Amino acid sequence: MTKHTLGPWEITRGKSPGGEIFLLSPIGRGPGRSRILASLDGLNAEANAEFIVRACNAHKKLLEACKEALKRFRLYEMHVDDEPPHHHSSFVVKLESLVAKAEEGQP
Repeated sequence: MTKHTLGPWEITRGKSPGGEIFLLSPIGRGPGRSRILASLDGLNAEANAEFIVRACNAHKKLLEACKEALKRFRLYEMHVDDEPPHHHSSFVVKLESLVAKAEEGQP
C-alpha cells in the first residue's frame, strides 16, 4: 500500500474571482510550505472540499477509535458466556472489515 499525503489538509481559494478551491497539504514547517493536492470548481466545490478535508484530517483518529472499540467488544465477548452468539457479533464483523479496508487503503 502506498502512503497517503500527510496532513493536516486545508482549503484555500484561488486568486481569480470565484476562483478554484484548492486542497493543500504541508510539505514542511513554516508558512507557505504546502502543496496543492487537488483543485475543485463547480457548484458544490466548497462543500466537497470541506468534506474531503474533514474526512482526511479525521481518518487517523477515527481508525484508532474503531480499533479501540473492537478491542473492547472482544474483551466483553470473552467474558460473556451466553448462547446464541452475542447481538454484537454482526457489528464486530462489520467493524473488523472496515478497519481492514482502511488499513489496506481500500475504498
